[in-house]
Amino acid sequence: MSHTDQNTPPVLYICSSIPRFHAGRDDMIKILNSYKIYNEVQTIPDSPHSFWFYDPWFTQTISYSVQFLDKIFK
Repeated sequence: MSHTDQNTPPVLYICSSIPRFHAGRDDMIKILNSYKIYNEVQTIPDSPHSFWFYDPWFTQTISYSVQFLDKIFK
């Protein structure tokens, strides 16, 4: 978070459903919002930590990522 400033690019958070792995997210979002930097939070229900490596969560992770990148770059 100490490197988050007005030059930070848009950020996508894809989170597991386990709250303890969300540490620092809300604080960084406050910083991003203060600079009006676009950010999104997507939470994948019933997912463990490191979910992005495994099915069925891998597909949802890719989908959220593509949607975010389309929004930013199209």
